[in-house]
Amino acid sequence: MQTVSFTGGRLPPRLESKERRHDHKKTNPAADATKQIEEALEAGKKSVEQAMKVLTEGYEQALNMSNEEVEKASEAFFKGYTCPR
Repeated sequence: MQTVSFTGGRLPPRLESKERRHDHKKTNPAADATKQIEEALEAGKKSVEQAMKVLTEGYEQALNMSNEEVEKASEAFFKGYTCPR
């Protein structure tokens, strides 16, 4: 049987429990940067969607107002028009 001595009071990684091995998670700068970029793109996408919604609503409102004005002008024209006999 082999005898093994450990310094520092820690077991080799293969003998440690899974919980203890993962206590000191290493950060991945590339993953963090990717996450930040994805979050920024999502925020930008929402902003563009909101802007398009506002523009579309404004366009529809202007179109409806124009249609109403055309109808009023047509009615006024035909009311004043007398059919020649």
